[in-house]
Amino acid sequence: MTLRSAVRRRKAQVQPQEDPLGQGIHRDSTEELANSTSALALHARGDTESGTLNGQKDPTITRLEVALARRNAELAKIALYLKSIEEEQSQQQRELDRVSKALDNATEENLALQDSLLKLGESKDRLRFSRALTLHEKHKTSASSEFDQKLLHHPARTRISEEEIRELATGTRLFDVHWYIKRYSLIGLDDEGALNHYFDLGHRLGYNPGPHFDGQHYIASNADLDDGVTNPLRHYIQFGVCEGRPITAVQEEMKVRIIMMQRNEVDLIYPWVLYHGVRFGFQNLRVIDNGSSDSFQPRLDYLQSIGVQVSRQYNSREDFVNKGRIISEIIKHYDEEDPADFYFPLDCDEFVGVELQGGQLSFYEADIFNELRDHYKSSEALTVATYFDNHPTETASFKRTTGQRKSFFAEGTCQSLDRGFNNPKLKGGGGRKKTSIVYMHYHFKPYPIVRQHARQKLEAFLEDFSKEALRQYISEKRTGFHSARHLLVGEREYLTRDPSLFKNVAAFAEAFKSLGIPLPFSED
Repeated sequence: MTLRSAVRRRKAQVQPQEDPLGQGIHRDSTEELANSTSALALHARGDTESGTLNGQKDPTITRLEVALARRNAELAKIALYLKSIEEEQSQQQRELDRVSKALDNATEENLALQDSLLKLGESKDRLRFSRALTLHEKHKTSASSEFDQKLLHHPARTRISEEEIRELATGTRLFDVHWYIKRYSLIGLDDEGALNHYFDLGHRLGYNPGPHFDGQHYIASNADLDDGVTNPLRHYIQFGVCEGRPITAVQEEMKVRIIMMQRNEVDLIYPWVLYHGVRFGFQNLRVIDNGSSDSFQPRLDYLQSIGVQVSRQYNSREDFVNKGRIISEIIKHYDEEDPADFYFPLDCDEFVGVELQGGQLSFYEADIFNELRDHYKSSEALTVATYFDNHPTETASFKRTTGQRKSFFAEGTCQSLDRGFNNPKLKGGGGRKKTSIVYMHYHFKPYPIVRQHARQKLEAFLEDFSKEALRQYISEKRTGFHSARHLLVGEREYLTRDPSLFKNVAAFAEAFKSLGIPLPFSED
């Protein structure tokens, strides 16, 4: 190996490298090494040409060796620094692992706490539900109690006049004018005419004076009364109430089935079932569970134990999208196997009522059945008259919402439904018929809950929940686009409502009070 090749090799070994610390601390030594190498190469070339190598160590080579030694020392420092960084990173990773483990433990504890709270809430809700059922059963077995208190205050029962009897009959609503006229198709009679009809003729025909008094049952339960001669309502007001003779409500012969799909409706499931079960029978409620969490399942188990029909097989997103088709298939199956007179497809935030003459709202089952009687065996899609949307903070206040097109059906008419129950198809191609049925609608749930439910519903249709994607979804008016609006509005804006649009609906609050439970989302 020649001196030139040795120098070239040495130069290649000491090419300047990027300072890993980024501080340029080795620039001078590198430049010195490069200059020394160039000088050494020139000097060596000159010595070779002149043949004057004298065997002594050249000063340039010495400087080169010193520069290399300095560079090696600096590289050693860099290696130590990198090692210290690795040790620090290793320590940080160990700390991160420790924190991560602590977080996992805390998460498990939090989940356990949440589960305990859910179980506590479930126990509280179930206890309230059980008490309400007990109250309802007691009310059914002593239907006369509320009338007894009013009637017993009247003295001298044997000397009570016919006029006083009739005043007490209407004042207690034992004689219900509107119910009586509609029940027996006495169109054209006014209030006084209807009252006279019952006292003069109706009781002999077996007519009942109102939904709360079954006259034929009263006669049959008291052997000392002469059927066909005794006016049961007059006898009860004049003698029966003082003698402790019980009365019963008129038993409706129509069967109404209600079908509802839900998922994790913790705050609404019990009020919804209790309200409709009392009015239409718990065995006539069908709850389709769309994949609720494990912690929700005990609620469904309990509802099954009191007679509610629960279906758990429709638990996918696709089933939620196809909700209308699923419910219409269930209705058609009922029509074939065990038909009902009417079918209501509902959501868990909807409660059935009726608007009477003059705009008064009623939630008595007798008034609801009285309205349904006008549509018995109808071949048309029966349209809800209107919605009443709740106020998000004032629990008994609702506003009338027009433009709703939700439908329900008489027996044998439903062919298919869309997801929103707005555009039904009928067997035989029938049209639409507007009714006086109304829905009380908890559209404005508490802000955190409405956002949670909105996202839960939209997960079946939307993956990107950015503001831009939500706005695009709304602009295209895709399925459930109204739910997307809840994810864009702030809490203050959401809670701000025009108070002039909302009215207190005392009758609805009273309906829940009679069940022994508060209105949904109200304070206990």
